[in-house]
Amino acid sequence: FFSYWPPYTYNRHLKLIADCSAQISTKGGIFGDYNPTIESLTRTLEGREIECISIGNGKLTAWIQHRQHPGESMAEFFAEGFLHRLLGIGANGALDDA
Repeated sequence: FFSYWPPYTYNRHLKLIADCSAQISTKGGIFGDYNPTIESLTRTLEGREIECISIGNGKLTAWIQHRQHPGESMAEFFAEGFLHRLLGIGANGALDDA
């Protein structure tokens, strides 16, 4: 088995979603009007959920899409770091000053 990038396992993906959910539910007040949410959009043929994490409610919208193809595991590593930074995961709940 050869790959360009190290695999991003489904268990790690589930942990990322759980970490985001825990941060949102326990630190909800620190997000102010950003009101982050996690919802399931649909399921794959294998029955795995496809999640959407929404943060904010302003006039502008940015979509951060990743891992739409099986060989793009590096994109989920990016998304993990991005979500950790946005939600303050692993930073004792502290968010960056805007």
